[in-house]
Amino acid sequence: MNPQQQAIQQQDPQQSTDPSVVPSVLDTLKQRVDQGATDLDQERAKTQADQEQSSVSAASRAMAILKPNSQTTQVQVGKAIASPAYAGYCQQFVDDQTGATQRYPSAAATWNAKVQQGQANTDLSKMKPGDVVEFAPDSSNGNMGHAALVQKNGDLKMATYNGVQTFSLKDWTTHTGQVPQGFYSPSK
Repeated sequence: MNPQQQAIQQQDPQQSTDPSVVPSVLDTLKQRVDQGATDLDQERAKTQADQEQSSVSAASRAMAILKPNSQTTQVQVGKAIASPAYAGYCQQFVDDQTGATQRYPSAAATWNAKVQQGQANTDLSKMKPGDVVEFAPDSSNGNMGHAALVQKNGDLKMATYNGVQTFSLKDWTTHTGQVPQGFYSPSK
């Protein structure tokens, strides 16, 4: 076999169809996780997650444009994140509704303060009406986080880019890609 034929026969292990390659790749990945990923690897993973989350919310916004009269939850969430009317004021809305006297510049800052004060709870199954759900900072919320009020039926009332809206936690997370960090019970 000549060198060109050998080069053609050699494949990139990541593109191999040989099933024995998969375990060795998985073993390598497991070792990397056990050893702890480098800062660069962590940054790449965060960037990839942000891109995936961004494409989820972009799809919802696109559906709101393509089918504006549709009543699907994807279109309704897409409408809520497509307009600048309440951009950046979700935490202010929550604070106004709950009568909060101590205010922070963003939902992310509020969550961090609640964690430091020991008032944060990450067990979402324990939420009750009037609690405030805080979402992690990501590209869909300008890396400022997002806040919403838990309603009697378990839905979330929130200030969106298209006014005050109510969505189920599942619909909001599915169509925006946002991840709830936890909740706290507001004190007045």
